[in-house]
Amino acid sequence: MSFKVYFDFTCPYSYDLRKWLDHADLGYDIHWRGFLQAQSHDRRPNYRLFDHSEEHPPGLAALCAYHALRSSGDPHTDGFHRAVLESKHERGVDIDDVDELCKIAADLGIDSALVGDAAGDQKVIQNVAAEHEDAVMAYAMTDTPTIVSPDHESLYVRLGAPPENEATARRVVKTIVDIALTEPAIRELRRT
Repeated sequence: MSFKVYFDFTCPYSYDLRKWLDHADLGYDIHWRGFLQAQSHDRRPNYRLFDHSEEHPPGLAALCAYHALRSSGDPHTDGFHRAVLESKHERGVDIDDVDELCKIAADLGIDSALVGDAAGDQKVIQNVAAEHEDAVMAYAMTDTPTIVSPDHESLYVRLGAPPENEATARRVVKTIVDIALTEPAIRELRRT
């Protein structure tokens, strides 16, 4: 089963979903796609943070590094995705610091120059912007994580920390993915 998940490295719910998916280990073919929440939450009319990267929007450097790795076909791309999320949310690493991203990359055997160069590369930034803006246009996306089915149905998902019980993780993940992929009428479920 194949689907996309739009994420933001700064989003704790993106991190939680990654942990659930890893813990359940159901063999899904997941295509992680970047989405910059700082842009979607910015209230300045017609203001593109992507055109002002010198302002260092939260998460943009990490998204650029990830996008460059994914585009290059680097076999460690998924490991980098996981490691950046863990670094940010488990150890409080500043993932907007390019040197920190380069350390994460080097620890995984990834060319840190590729990661370091991506953060300031205007072409990469505009490719990240295009991915973000396509998600907004196609799915009216405003938040992450959002699962998108092959039929282009989207579902925002917000989970807590995964359980230690693998069977529970598998059941919950399977249910959520089934809803996201087969029940287009369900747009969001919310427990209050």
